[in-house]
Amino acid sequence: MPELPEVQTIINFLNKNINNIEITNVFVKNKKFLKNINENDFENKIKNNHFKNIYRIGKYLIFDLSNNLKMVVHLRMEGKFFIDENNLEKRKHDYIIFELKNKKFLCYNDSRQFGTFHVVDELDNLKEIKKIAIDPLDEKFDFDFLNSKINKSKKNIKSLLLEQTIVSGIGNIYASEILFDCKINPFLRGCDLKIGDIKNIVKSSKKILNLALENHGTTIHSYKITKDEQGNFQKFLKVVSRENKKCFNCNNLIKRIKQQSRSTFYCSNCQNVK
Repeated sequence: MPELPEVQTIINFLNKNINNIEITNVFVKNKKFLKNINENDFENKIKNNHFKNIYRIGKYLIFDLSNNLKMVVHLRMEGKFFIDENNLEKRKHDYIIFELKNKKFLCYNDSRQFGTFHVVDELDNLKEIKKIAIDPLDEKFDFDFLNSKINKSKKNIKSLLLEQTIVSGIGNIYASEILFDCKINPFLRGCDLKIGDIKNIVKSSKKILNLALENHGTTIHSYKITKDEQGNFQKFLKVVSRENKKCFNCNNLIKRIKQQSRSTFYCSNCQNVK
């Protein structure tokens, strides 16, 4: 699933390439992606407009339209946007297609078909957005904020970092990397963390996510920025996908365990419970 760095990288690419270009036609090939609007209304409300700006709230992509509506997209597991030059390619899993006045096509591709599209006039009208918490790159995401959210929790810290109602945009890859960077065991409960631990989590969250952004996200499975370009942060991963390989810090073997049905990678030596 694309996480904060991947979603922001996609947004940066789209803002650079499709903003202020008239959408001359819209083709919905699978209406299951449309969650609060029917196929005809979706096409009619977007056609003959253009995207003014694209940004994100958590992992949601917000497309501001020139008619003041907002198209809200969540990529879920496998959602991708491709821009095709000149002629529409016959690509499998292209389900929503925007034809642009410059003869290019913005194509939403989703092999798992889990993505979602909403169209709203105000974001406050969308309950999914209301649940999204503070962004970890926001200056307000600091010790006081995180401490107030987790210091009484009996849930493990790895799970807490994944809760989008606590902090938005951190997914499974970056939660493992953040905890390794600040040498915190993923099994520790929120209520067991010390003041220094929480400060380090905040610091490491910003460090890891910014580094991932600089490298255009992480490509482990299928994430791509364009048809031919992928992220580069996988070259910097310290624990994720390194099961039974030597830790870069201590040569201990990296472990992989399951937490809430998700893989967690960690070093049992560097991240030992003190």
